[in-house]
Amino acid sequence: MSYTVSLGQNALTVDMTQSALQVSLSRTGGQGSQGTAGEDGNSVDVGTNATAYATDANNVGNVFYDTSNNTIYKVTAVSTLENLGSFGNFNVSQLGDVDVTGLADNYILQYNSGTSTWEVQPNTGGVGITNIVEDTTPQLGGTLDANLNNIDMGTNVITDPKVGQWDTAFSWGDHSGAGYLTDITGEALGNLSDVDLAGLTNGFILEYNSVSGNWEAVANTSTVAGLSDVTITSVASGEVLKWSGSAWVNNTLAEADIQAASNTVADARGAISVTDDGGDGSLAYNSTSGVITYTGPSAAEVRAHFSGGTGVDITSGVVSIGQAVGTSDNVTFNKVTTSLIEGGATITIDPTTIGDATGEVIIAGDLTVQGTTTSVNSNEVNIGDSIILLNSDETGTPSQNGGIEIERGTSANVQFVWNETDDAWDLANETLQNVVIDGGSY
Repeated sequence: MSYTVSLGQNALTVDMTQSALQVSLSRTGGQGSQGTAGEDGNSVDVGTNATAYATDANNVGNVFYDTSNNTIYKVTAVSTLENLGSFGNFNVSQLGDVDVTGLADNYILQYNSGTSTWEVQPNTGGVGITNIVEDTTPQLGGTLDANLNNIDMGTNVITDPKVGQWDTAFSWGDHSGAGYLTDITGEALGNLSDVDLAGLTNGFILEYNSVSGNWEAVANTSTVAGLSDVTITSVASGEVLKWSGSAWVNNTLAEADIQAASNTVADARGAISVTDDGGDGSLAYNSTSGVITYTGPSAAEVRAHFSGGTGVDITSGVVSIGQAVGTSDNVTFNKVTTSLIEGGATITIDPTTIGDATGEVIIAGDLTVQGTTTSVNSNEVNIGDSIILLNSDETGTPSQNGGIEIERGTSANVQFVWNETDDAWDLANETLQNVVIDGGSY
């Protein structure tokens, strides 16, 4: 017993005998049909539920291949199935007219008429059927029965419950007969069912009418003055709206403190003015070039702000005090008041006449010399103190002799010294004469 199902230009042949079950795929001409049974001419359908298929009286006499259990049935009466046999757990490589030598990923089966076998070949895009969409004019030989299966569109999936919901929600019927739009691309606005353009003219707008449920063309009567926060009073051309703190009020440019825009650069330059209020230097403006020029004060103008004081003179910008005051000059002042005189290692005070060691230096106050040596190169020394204190910096137990030494030139100096060791005056064996001691003469 043999059954053949046409699939486009290919045919599925099932040869079932008591000794073997053979399935072969062969190419036939033409588009084919829904499927024919080689034994009795009835159709062969494919699905997953043979029992449900047999409940339809229209399927009596048909052959049904149930993919859920890999078994072929014949519907002999309503709800009555005859088991014609099972394919068992076969694979393509077990088929007698299939050669899978060299099989690899993404290979396809290609029929070789020379060997009458199906052979595996790499899918190079030009061999075999790689996509059912390649048929640009697909046709059905009859009603498409999805058999409760889903249709996967890629992003969305069409299911039997969804189709029923769409039919109920949108009252689907004969769309072409009802004149339903299938595409509004290029359609005019007035062709839409909820748009009424009666009386349409320039400047009209679309306004929704909840009573009619339509968008209707009406005159545009909306104005700025109709806004709740705008107050328009005697408006004139060129006025602007300015916020008053509570509302927008129309103002002239002057009222709004806005300078009217110049039409040209020359107009802008001409609207600028510069005033020179006097004083030193000068300020000028060229309305043609738009350049403002400021010239600084002259030397004479600057010098006019300066004048000499006591002992100081300014002539042609030069300050003088009546004598040279360079670092190498001798400067003469009548009186100098200072709390400190500082200089080099030696400071010389030379009263007139300068350089001849004459004149007089008067210190009107105490003189304290903090150096270790005090030299007085004078032939006459007058001291007002009646007692001369020597060794004045001694504060502890005396250890140094003290007295007077006289320089005698080429002769040996002589001393009159208090000898701390002997606790007596010591003349260093010099002769002392004309001395009266305790009333005696020596």
